[in-house]
Amino acid sequence: MTTTIEFTHHHRFVPATTPGRPPILLLHGTGGDENDLLLLGQTIAPGAALLSPRGKVLEGGAPRFFRRLAEGVSRL
Repeated sequence: MTTTIEFTHHHRFVPATTPGRPPILLLHGTGGDENDLLLLGQTIAPGAALLSPRGKVLEGGAPRFFRRLAEGVSRL
């Protein structure tokens, strides 16, 4: 039996090519997206699996991972 999982969150997943390498979670900065850090991940951890999600919160149209309550104040 094959199970299919459908994700509703934008992300990029690059499978590992070297067994035993720990996976790397790549979190972009404000205004970035799931593609921004893939090259960095491949450079610092060649052969590791890479998971790069896009932040779900929009601030001025720019994706980020947390909502700001005020300048310098954030809430997850």
